[in-house]
Amino acid sequence: MAVKYSEEPQGTDLWLQERVGLLTASRFAKAMSKGKGRQDLLHELRFQRRIGGYGNSPASEDTYKSAAMVRGNRLEPEARLVAGMMLGEEIKEVGLATNDDYPGIGASLDGLIGDTIGWEAKCPLGPTHDTYLEQARLPAVYKWQVHG
Repeated sequence: MAVKYSEEPQGTDLWLQERVGLLTASRFAKAMSKGKGRQDLLHELRFQRRIGGYGNSPASEDTYKSAAMVRGNRLEPEARLVAGMMLGEEIKEVGLATNDDYPGIGASLDGLIGDTIGWEAKCPLGPTHDTYLEQARLPAVYKWQVHG
């Protein structure tokens, strides 16, 4: 596989431009669903490809940030450091990941272990985190994003 990682830091205008028209991992759940949401996503991505930008479409759900997402972004560097210490591995920051074998798809990993292992951080509030730990498995809500 020919995986490439952008040098552009996540959240910058250039990073957003790199994502134009790509089905990104954070939107895989919608892509895998049936119905109007999936169709709306496909139309949005096709429109972005046609014009080479967001135009009058929203900058996509990828740019929406709830209070919980803002909190997660703020805690992500610490989570990366702690997880790296727990794993005994360095978790590097990377930009947008793309793969020549899968054109039109991308993922903004929260980190990379070695050259091939993607790392995704979730920093939920305490009670939710406790529930996740008790279940000891990937929460279904993140399944498609992680697969992406």
